[in-house]
Amino acid sequence: MRELGHAHLAPIVLAASLAFASIYVSVLKWGMFLRYFGIEIKKAELYVIYSAAGFFSNFLPTTVGGDAYRFVSLSGRLSGMKKKEVASSMILERFMGLVAIFVANLACAPLFYKEMMNNRALLIMEGAVLLLFVVVCMMVYLSKYLVAFIRSYTRNAIAGEAANLLESLHGIKNRRVLAAALGCSLIFTFLVVLARSLVFGAFGLHPSFFFLVFSTTLIQIASQVPISLNSIGVAEGVSVFLYSTIGVSAEASVAVALVARVSMVVTSSIGGLLYLLSGGTLLSLRRDRRVELEDGN
Repeated sequence: MRELGHAHLAPIVLAASLAFASIYVSVLKWGMFLRYFGIEIKKAELYVIYSAAGFFSNFLPTTVGGDAYRFVSLSGRLSGMKKKEVASSMILERFMGLVAIFVANLACAPLFYKEMMNNRALLIMEGAVLLLFVVVCMMVYLSKYLVAFIRSYTRNAIAGEAANLLESLHGIKNRRVLAAALGCSLIFTFLVVLARSLVFGAFGLHPSFFFLVFSTTLIQIASQVPISLNSIGVAEGVSVFLYSTIGVSAEASVAVALVARVSMVVTSSIGGLLYLLSGGTLLSLRRDRRVELEDGN
């Protein structure tokens, strides 16, 4: 593509490097919830696990692969103890990230009222986001009633575990932890927007900050639909559509989306390297745990 040949390399490298800062912010957020549930893990260990999870997400729909790896890896580190707490911490970490995305998107949406009125597809997309946000809020509000229903009307073991998990999620009352986690999520969103702004700048394009927040959060929400490996094609297609609403050419939009994708793959590959250097984190963590138990004896 002609656009790629004219791109400036420095902004692209800087944008890619922001991925490592984003991972650190996510690790801080995850660590907050782990500590709340009484699990103390060093940030360096969490960073390795989170980075490796990003690598595995490249091969499964959305973030499913990465989250599964995080759960199994950390559960292995804890010798299978506190599985419910590990799962709760991960769900809360993801949930607060989703809340931040919704808040940022819905806050910017009114600024693009005219664009939505002139583009039915964009209006439907934003309407779906608003509806999804309402549904999520209702589910959170009704979760305690769902737990009571499960415990009263079913004896299924899996349903019982689901009720325990919902109960632990609903039981978190520390507003300071929740506020700090939301703050981390907003910082994470800002870093993603900043990275996309730098990629645009590499092609001599400078969309407004609020449009980048609006479009980037829409892309993030669309990327949660599990219809392709790590949302490949979905994120790029939505990107091209959204950028066209402000007059960015299809060629430039595709170039920006491709550079963003390649940057993500390259940076996430560092997580794969960390996984290999650890000798397969699952095995090494379990081995380390056995050594600790033997030393304790």
